Amino acid sequence: MTDYYHPRIETMPRKALDKLQEGLLRKICRHAWNMETYRRLWSQSGFTSAPSSREEFSKLPFISKDVIVDGFPYGFCAVPRDELARLYLTSGSSGRPAGVLLSRSDIDALANFGARSLMMRGVRPGDVYQMTLAYGLWAAGLSGHASAERLGCLVIPAGPGNTQRQIWLMKTMGTTVLNAVPSYHLRIAQVGEEMGVDFSKLPLRVALSTAGRLEPSTRKEIQERLDAELFNSYGTTETGGIGNECEAHDGLHVWHDVCLLEVVDPKTGEQVAAGEVGEIVVTTLQRFTMPLVRYRTGDRGKVLSEEPCACGRTHQRISEDISRLDDMLKIRGVLVSPSTVERIVKHCPELSGNFLIQVRPRSHPALICELNSWVRTAFEDELVKAVAAELKNKTGLTFEVKLVRPGELPAERGEKRVQIIPDLPV
Repeated sequence: MTDYYHPRIETMPRKALDKLQEGLLRKICRHAWNMETYRRLWSQSGFTSAPSSREEFSKLPFISKDVIVDGFPYGFCAVPRDELARLYLTSGSSGRPAGVLLSRSDIDALANFGARSLMMRGVRPGDVYQMTLAYGLWAAGLSGHASAERLGCLVIPAGPGNTQRQIWLMKTMGTTVLNAVPSYHLRIAQVGEEMGVDFSKLPLRVALSTAGRLEPSTRKEIQERLDAELFNSYGTTETGGIGNECEAHDGLHVWHDVCLLEVVDPKTGEQVAAGEVGEIVVTTLQRFTMPLVRYRTGDRGKVLSEEPCACGRTHQRISEDISRLDDMLKIRGVLVSPSTVERIVKHCPELSGNFLIQVRPRSHPALICELNSWVRTAFEDELVKAVAAELKNKTGLTFEVKLVRPGELPAERGEKRVQIIPDLPV
């Protein structure tokens, strides 16, 4: 039987849900009109006040990450400074990192909606919730922690790495929910198997996938090796959580009272039909410190269904097959696709296939590759030279290649392939 955190809203008839969303949309647009950035941008499009209808809203210009980056630290802030409570920073995978500020009321709302999403993803009050995501400037760790506490879970703030200790905690504390990026779920399974752990005999029931593309084969492997039901999700640091999977495993639900999601043609900006792939555009409805109105995420996806789900929830669902619109990266004037690097890395049997590209303004790009567990140290120097030579041959760029042991890739990256490291003031 399905359990709901907010049963009235989660199962609200669609007409009533749309009406609720429209009221929240008018409210956030009026709030945004008071910001110099929006007032200038909307005035240039012919608006003399905030839009008051869906039709007017659809004529608003889009915004992109640049408005957040250019306004950092306080230029894109819509509440008094003394109301601010937290800062997050994006990874910078598509350019300069963006700072995201939250007020106390934003954080409270985030925990409330997060608890609702966790309930939908199989988590229940009283669960032992082990968080392996990084705590720091990356939003996912602290946000997930707060949501689990709000739901009524016992939270283990394990953070990333130290996999043997993670498994000890799972056994000792009776962990029932494990939150990790997909590759770390598999790392925990691998280390546990090497330690002789039978996961089917542990209380673990739910595996939460965060911050990574989840291929069907990866999903199947995680569920089988951990003997847990896996639930996917989608969100960004700028917008917060966007979509979450329910027990029906038929797409990701988008809460209509949290955000308004559009899918548009990335070239024309026109909305595409349900089932057609386009760019995901998000309007946050209950984030008031840095409201995002028609924010272009740069992600490619599609609306899966507008019909009620088998779980009983009436909110829109999107496909979990989400990717970046353009993964091309310009390094020292040369366009490089991470997929090109991935092909090189996956052709080396000594490497696991997991990697991270780090780009700094004044130095060579670094490629951090994860070794397979059986590789001996004596061969690492030769492997570094071979990978660097192949990268030079295929991309024309000189990479500084670094090798790390399994599980030692920087955890803050989530599952992102590229991290831009800007020149920051000392």
